[in-house]
Amino acid sequence: MRKSLLVSDYDGTLYNDEGVVERRVIEKIKEYNDLGGFFAVCTGRAYQGFHAFDSEYINAPVLLGNGAMAFDYQKNEVVFLDGLGEECFDFIRFIRDNYPKVSIEIYAFQESYCINLNESTRNHFRILSAPLEEINDPSETKLPIVKIMLGCEFGESPEIQEIIKTRFPEIDYLSTTGRWIEVLKKGVNKGSGMLKLAEILGINESDTYSIGDGYNDVDMLKAAAFSFVPANGGEEAKSAADMEVPSNDDGAVMHAVQHIIDKQKDINA
Repeated sequence: MRKSLLVSDYDGTLYNDEGVVERRVIEKIKEYNDLGGFFAVCTGRAYQGFHAFDSEYINAPVLLGNGAMAFDYQKNEVVFLDGLGEECFDFIRFIRDNYPKVSIEIYAFQESYCINLNESTRNHFRILSAPLEEINDPSETKLPIVKIMLGCEFGESPEIQEIIKTRFPEIDYLSTTGRWIEVLKKGVNKGSGMLKLAEILGINESDTYSIGDGYNDVDMLKAAAFSFVPANGGEEAKSAADMEVPSNDDGAVMHAVQHIIDKQKDINA
């Protein structure tokens, strides 16, 4: 089989609804790896919140922070980090001063900070099992910043997204209808992270595959040479993907891998 890369979203795609990667899915990924494939996970979680690396079937660096960072868990080293620098400070201060009820979560590589700390953010960090330092100004953080998360009231989210778009063009954000807004370095997303990882691994863009279920997977689904969406995916993801496979509860990634293997067999026939 030709050298290729499959990048999978984690929650809602690789994980089933019980929070488990099924054994049949793992075995099919291992078959793909044994044929020369690279399997990577790409998640919106930062390094502090990802505790699920498994060398049994993940044989490539993990993409974290929606593609802002790649970490090689086997070598215990950062592969790349396309993070925010001081260009985001004015934006953070604007939100701090004008939206005091909006929590501002700031994730560096190993450190995490919060401005306008509230109980919702405390609970979020408990769930992530991540460290948390309360600060007053972004200059107190370590750089680069992997990502920023804003915890908004529902009525404030569209307003803040419009402000980012019109007043702070030096940063990017993931458009959402929910109350959490994720802010990234300009030009960074799961798609850019996937392509950068492929280049590092020596894989042609024409041999890249991706699978994901959510709005933050859209860039990755569009960037891959061929992409999959599980049946449980959102409409944005379904519109961006090339092929729909059964849901995450029905082994979505297993079906995607089998399609890749069969496609390679046809090419080699």
